Amino acid sequence: MTIPHAVFFVFFMMAPLCAFAEEKPLRDAQTEWQSERVNFSFENDIVSHTDSQYSAGWKLSSIYYIPEENSQWVNIPLVEDRKQAHFISFAIAQQIYTPEDISSNELVPNDRPYAGWLYGAMGLHQSTSTELDSFTVQIGFVGEASGAEFIQVNAHTLFDNEVPKGWTNQLNPLIKQQNFRAN
Repeated sequence: MTIPHAVFFVFFMMAPLCAFAEEKPLRDAQTEWQSERVNFSFENDIVSHTDSQYSAGWKLSSIYYIPEENSQWVNIPLVEDRKQAHFISFAIAQQIYTPEDISSNELVPNDRPYAGWLYGAMGLHQSTSTELDSFTVQIGFVGEASGAEFIQVNAHTLFDNEVPKGWTNQLNPLIKQQNFRAN
């Protein structure tokens, strides 16, 4: 994929998010959650022309302001609640990792294995004018359930790049779990 293709792809992915943009009223009279921001990020190693280590990823996230009268349940555990504002965030994301040599269908020793991480996240945030405390939990999938192979192989095919051949060697959470139980 050339740089113009990458720019077009990123623009194409981000354009629908402009529909979420809206002017927000002042917080003073708010009694319900208020959407603060929707973010989309896309990362790809096309700039460095390599599929080594962290290859690609995306993240769609949103953050909401929680008015004081509704914020008791969003206090961060083990953190003193002396904050002026409370927020809650939600995200869905995917990260793709590959070894340096994507042309081999064999396991590449001494290099990062093929891996994907598809996850959802929720975070609690408390802030004053000078500090921010955050607590985030991520829950997701690795291995085939992450969809990383599907995304990477199809993206490489779509943009006429070398198709990675070693995804049969990706991390498999079931094998890791069985080995853990056996020990």
